[in-house]
Amino acid sequence: MSVDEYVISQSEQSQWPVEEKYEPLIDYEFDPKYDTVLKYEQMVTKFPRWCYRAVKACGIACPELVTARLAWRYRNEFKTSGEAMKHKRRITPGDFRQKLQPYTIEILNERFEPILERFGYPE
Repeated sequence: MSVDEYVISQSEQSQWPVEEKYEPLIDYEFDPKYDTVLKYEQMVTKFPRWCYRAVKACGIACPELVTARLAWRYRNEFKTSGEAMKHKRRITPGDFRQKLQPYTIEILNERFEPILERFGYPE
C-alpha cells in the first residue's frame, strides 16, 4: 500500500473521524477571553510565542518567566535539520506536500474543508 493509499484509507476508516471530533468547533464562537487556539505549526516554528500563549491560557503566575524556562529547556526540540533530526520524524509544517501526491491532498482538503477553513489553513 502506498503512503497515499494509506492516508486516504485511514482518513475514511477512523473509529472516531476527524470531522466528528472537530464538528462542534466549526460554528463555535471562540471568546478570546476564555478560549485559546494553538497550532502545531506555531509550536514547531515559533515555540517561545506558542509556549507563552499556552502558559498564559493555563492561568500560570509569571507566564513570562515560565515561558523563558520552557523555551530554554526545549530549545533543541524543534530544530528541522542537522544531527538533532536523525532520531525524529521530520517536523516541518507543510512537509506533506513533498510526501503526498496532489490528488491525495485534494481529496483530504475536500473532506476536511470546513475544519481547515475554520482554523485558517490555506490549501
